[in-house]
Amino acid sequence: MDSPSPDSIQATEYLLLKCPQSIHPAPKSGTWGTPWQFPRVAWQCAKQFLCNPTKHQMTSILLTSLLALIIAHLLDCSESRNRAQEETQATRQSSNADLSPHPWIETAPPAIARLIALGNVQINIDDQRLDEARKQALTHFKIKADYRYLYTQQSTRVDPKNDGGYVARINARITVPDIEIVHDISIRSRFKPREPWKTPLMKHEFDHVSISTDPRLLKLLKKILNRKVSIDVRWTSDEKFSDELVSKAIKAEINTQIAEIERVVQANYDRLDRETREGTIDAKDREALFTTMYDIDSLRSLKFLYLDETKSIVQDSRDKDVLEHYSLIATP
Repeated sequence: MDSPSPDSIQATEYLLLKCPQSIHPAPKSGTWGTPWQFPRVAWQCAKQFLCNPTKHQMTSILLTSLLALIIAHLLDCSESRNRAQEETQATRQSSNADLSPHPWIETAPPAIARLIALGNVQINIDDQRLDEARKQALTHFKIKADYRYLYTQQSTRVDPKNDGGYVARINARITVPDIEIVHDISIRSRFKPREPWKTPLMKHEFDHVSISTDPRLLKLLKKILNRKVSIDVRWTSDEKFSDELVSKAIKAEINTQIAEIERVVQANYDRLDRETREGTIDAKDREALFTTMYDIDSLRSLKFLYLDETKSIVQDSRDKDVLEHYSLIATP
């Protein structure tokens, strides 16, 4: 609801001041008391003039009462909004407190600490998320990329897919100097073991982190994101070709590439859950499970969109770095 105009507030204050001071003193500037103070004052004024009212006085009383009710309603709405804002702020502060580093982070053994650093891992208590997912723990990951590009515009033609619009082919050279993979592990509030890092639950969640920090995955990201691409940029007859249109098109291309890689990672997460029954049993062949996750056959079975571009970097699934990456947190 719109706020009352300054003139209406001033008029109300003036009419209230016409009431005898013995009834109720006028509020100080900027201090209106409780929201329903004005109707009470107006009624007291009405009783004061009831014995011998004049037409002007009755008009003043009616206007005062009406304006007082409006202002009371506005103040009540304002108080409700303020309370809602305070509650929202408190909720955000509470959420931020929950996102602070979990004390377990500092006690992690070297092999886990290495994965925490590689994967920018945070551990959070989130019963609601786990209730919704019907899980005892859950690992979420996200790939972030900071990119740069140079482009040249090629031919421009009428867009057959957009009546009256145009399409231009651009060639762009994209470079991604910084790639970051972040992880959020959710656990339940009642999960408080003496030695958390020895529990099957935490070992299983960090097996997930191992999958999304696999050296081959990082190579895939660098290979796919740092390359030359040809993209069609479209615009309507009401627009003009611009750098902003190119920026949106390249951002969409980057997001598509990252989404495809995240799809593969999630498929490997799901494979781990299937073969270990979500961490309740050991994998039959742990080494084979992890080393084949990003090999050619695995990527082909997942219909990976960029298979041809990545064959040269995922050929050897028994690479020393790969074996070491997974063996560091293997069950003794």
